[in-house]
Amino acid sequence: MSTAFRHEAGKKSRHTVDAASGATLSNLIDAELVKAPLELERDYKGVKLTASIQPDGSISFGGKCYDSLSTAGGMARKTVIGAPRGRPYPQTNGWTFWRFRDPKDGELRDMDSLRREFLSSKE
Repeated sequence: MSTAFRHEAGKKSRHTVDAASGATLSNLIDAELVKAPLELERDYKGVKLTASIQPDGSISFGGKCYDSLSTAGGMARKTVIGAPRGRPYPQTNGWTFWRFRDPKDGELRDMDSLRREFLSSKE
């Protein structure tokens, strides 16, 4: 792989990370893409897990509130598979882990689809 190609790939990756970091739950709530409380769900290894996005952007799972989808997703997975050695919970991308029922068509969508929708509206 050429150095120029790697450099361009790195710039594109950084741009993606920078753009995604501008799409927080609070931003999605402010843009009215998320109407809190929003129920989240996930069937994971045969176990139905549920959580809820709160109006302040926190995620309620198992009677506790977490500050990110990923932490809540990791804690949810921990209830099913336990924690890996040396970590408090499994590393999880909460944007792709959690799903919500779209009020327009009743289909389950992952939270990342809302994040992409938000980001595309900012272009």
